[in-house]
Amino acid sequence: MLRMLAVVTVTLWAGPVLSCSVEGGQTTLSELAAATNVVRARQGGKPLGLDPALMRTAQRHACDIARRQVITHQDAQGRRPMKRLRQDGFRACFSAENVAMGLPGAGATVGAWQASPGHARNHHDHRASVMGFGVARDPAGRLWWVGLYASSCEMMAQRSVPSG
Repeated sequence: MLRMLAVVTVTLWAGPVLSCSVEGGQTTLSELAAATNVVRARQGGKPLGLDPALMRTAQRHACDIARRQVITHQDAQGRRPMKRLRQDGFRACFSAENVAMGLPGAGATVGAWQASPGHARNHHDHRASVMGFGVARDPAGRLWWVGLYASSCEMMAQRSVPSG
């Protein structure tokens, strides 16, 4: 009985919880991908495919920055995007990352990234061949967004080999 009381007490005192899975999250992430490819197409860029490793890395980073309440490209262990991707099994030779906080949806997030020259440059970088996204909700209800754009070393090597 005492053990159960301790569990209930801890639960009551814990307060709001970080949600690393957002209701409608898969739809939201698909909307981010579609909107990204629309803005790339407007600039003459090729569409990017979604990559499972980039999706995992982006989601983990969204949860991390929401938990820590900080907009950063470094995780809690100090790893930047390239290192996080490689540790998740994606052998990246190019990567770029966009982060945002507090925007209400995928369209607003892509719009904000397009309004920022550095973020827009990441969106349109011709070296990227795949993308991945993550979104997390903090205890205050704010959404934290991560977009990753990358190419594997193999993909970059294939692009640099002249055909013919």
